[in-house]
Amino acid sequence: MRLKVANSTKRKAVAMLPEVKAQWEAELNSNVVSDDPTFAESVERWLEAKSKSVKENTMVAYTGYANKHIIPMLGHIKTKDIQYAHLQRYIDDLAGDLKVKSLKKHLVVINGALEDAERSGIISSNPARLVQMPREAEKFVGNTLAKEALSAAQEEGEPMYAIVILGMVYGLRRSEMCGLRWKDIDFENGYIHVCNTVVKGKSGHIEEESTKTEKSNRYLPLIGFTIPYFRDLLQQQISSGSKCDKVCQLSDGSPVLPDYMTHKYKEFLAAHSLPDIRVHDMRHTAASLLVAHDATPQQAQEFLGHESISTTLDIYTHCLDESKRKTADIMDKIYLS
Repeated sequence: MRLKVANSTKRKAVAMLPEVKAQWEAELNSNVVSDDPTFAESVERWLEAKSKSVKENTMVAYTGYANKHIIPMLGHIKTKDIQYAHLQRYIDDLAGDLKVKSLKKHLVVINGALEDAERSGIISSNPARLVQMPREAEKFVGNTLAKEALSAAQEEGEPMYAIVILGMVYGLRRSEMCGLRWKDIDFENGYIHVCNTVVKGKSGHIEEESTKTEKSNRYLPLIGFTIPYFRDLLQQQISSGSKCDKVCQLSDGSPVLPDYMTHKYKEFLAAHSLPDIRVHDMRHTAASLLVAHDATPQQAQEFLGHESISTTLDIYTHCLDESKRKTADIMDKIYLS
């Protein structure tokens, strides 16, 4: 908008200029980050900024790494004085206690804070780029449950039977089992839509209509022998007056939460003399059985909801040994015929 400036208006504007300038400079200075922060301050600023763009459960993990290890071990050093040697020693000191996979997540926080410092001109280059991770001792090889575990779970009753079916038969993650709702099971069209999860957050549990990755949001065909089981379970819950909409729920109608699932699952394994393996390893059982019965890695990938086929192959390579032997037998027959 253009204003006609009279002499008196111009004089008032000139008189106000120092006050406006002082206000502007005060606001500017209030937003300026100190040019000599400790690394603890840099990490805390990065966490605050990151909290606006990532999920709450991810922030809980980042904050845990920072408060338990990063700040106690590195926080007292001025950010401008952080060197490669500090960071490499940090990684090396923790390597005996933490897995490489965990250390890489620590480095995400450290690297993020230092990248911000580099952009702000506090440091000229980011020493985290030079850090070398220790060699992983061995590739992860998941453990499996025998099919007999299904019978043991049926004997155990609910909610363990639902947990074992969803984990060992359908290959769901713990968060996906806790999040599965009856409305996600379409009996008429014969599928389960894996699209809802429950995870631990900073102030409790978080339920989200989202999954770990884009491919984790998947449709699984209902497996024949589980259909009457699911129908019966739904009717039992309705008859009990349960208002919970979850497939996995307790006798009082409350939903099964992640920590409870892990705790009761370990008790179940011990009570039935089954191998002491993780809830997540039931996914490995599902993959092992699929591959052992001629499912392709691509089929296993789609069924389990892995984002990349390399994940399926890296974690479950040993499941393919039998298939490789069959391929070798085929080649043998070709050349002997």
